Amino acid sequence: MGNNLLTEKRNPVRAIYFSIFVILLGSSCSDNTKELQDKYAAASAYYDENNLPDAIRSFGKVYEEDSDYKSTRLMLGKCFFFSKDLKRAKAMFAEDYARDIKRLNSGIWWYRTRFILGEDPNEIHTGISGILEQDPEKTEGWIVKGLAEEKLGKIQQAAESYKKAIEISKRLGFANYRLSKVFEKIGIESRAEEYAAQAKALGYSDKSQ
Repeated sequence: MGNNLLTEKRNPVRAIYFSIFVILLGSSCSDNTKELQDKYAAASAYYDENNLPDAIRSFGKVYEEDSDYKSTRLMLGKCFFFSKDLKRAKAMFAEDYARDIKRLNSGIWWYRTRFILGEDPNEIHTGISGILEQDPEKTEGWIVKGLAEEKLGKIQQAAESYKKAIEISKRLGFANYRLSKVFEKIGIESRAEEYAAQAKALGYSDKSQ
């Protein structure tokens, strides 16, 4: 009975200390979250300004603290990609896609990078087709699919993939350009010229590659 009384007397004190601890912990977590938000926002601003070295450095800091925070891996991969560090870009896209196969954008960037690196077009075609089955509105996916099909000599299928991309987003200079090249291979010059003119009107030419 005496022990119970002593316990009952101590409980309110413990409750007060516990409440203080929870408040302090919550405040600390809030501060850390705000700091991470600021770092991510700064990194995104550098990326938008095409300041890739600072973007890489800033996204790298976010990655070290919480690699799952927002789209950190994807953005870091893009920074490496546009810095022409394709092997690091590929690794970052692969990590993000493996972390969650629902991150279809990372999957598309992974296959795009693998295509540029000259990897097996059959594997790329199979993988990108799987992504498009999940979400057929992924414009970049159709373009990567078309590129793989061209590489595999599937010219008619490539034309259909590029057309699908244009159906989703009409202002795609690169897709129009590739269609002009596909119709050149098919031998339909009028269509080739039509798509080449459209690509040029959208600001895309051979020099844009």
